[in-house]
Amino acid sequence: MTAQSVWKTCTLAGLSVLILTGVIFPIFPQEMAIPNGIDSPVIAFEFARTQADLVAVFGEAGDPLRQERIQSMDQGNRIDFAYMAAYSVFITLFFMGAYRKSQRRIWLMFAALGVLAGISDAVENTILFEITADLNAAGGLAWLAYPVHLKFLSLYICAFGVGYYLQSSDRKAARLFGLLLQLLAPIAVILLVSGLASAATLVITLAWLSQLAIAFIEYRRVRRPQP
Repeated sequence: MTAQSVWKTCTLAGLSVLILTGVIFPIFPQEMAIPNGIDSPVIAFEFARTQADLVAVFGEAGDPLRQERIQSMDQGNRIDFAYMAAYSVFITLFFMGAYRKSQRRIWLMFAALGVLAGISDAVENTILFEITADLNAAGGLAWLAYPVHLKFLSLYICAFGVGYYLQSSDRKAARLFGLLLQLLAPIAVILLVSGLASAATLVITLAWLSQLAIAFIEYRRVRRPQP
């Protein structure tokens, strides 16, 4: 791929992520069946480790809304396969573009993490479907933590990488924002495990919006005819 193709496809992938974000998240359950300190049913399901955690997300066996919550979660996770493909391509191409621009191999590591995040998410979803197929058996629950942790760790390292990229900007505001992302990435991990999912995932959102702006700017730069 040419530099122009990389940044153009990256921009389109980023726009796809934005569109899919608006489509997918209203589909998922919006409230916990039983509040347990985690503010997002989706994150609570991903971090479920026991039957009690599953009951908190979906409700007891006699809960009239239990099946509706399961169906909403499954429907959202089906669309999530497109979402993970879009964000994986978006992240990977962003750092491939950074590599083409600077020839620094560190960007290839971040690009690989973009692929790893998508693969981990796909494995995670496969386990989630196995669990919702029979909540009482909860097959795969013991293995769920591994792809979930690997996905989020990859995404937050990539968010840190976006901040690192911004440090090379000639604009002071961009460098300061990059520093903010670098500081927020490890804090977000702490927030996530503390149950503050909305605040934690905001860091990923900020990183992705930054990526989209940078990709569009770089696309316009490389497609401009050289004098």
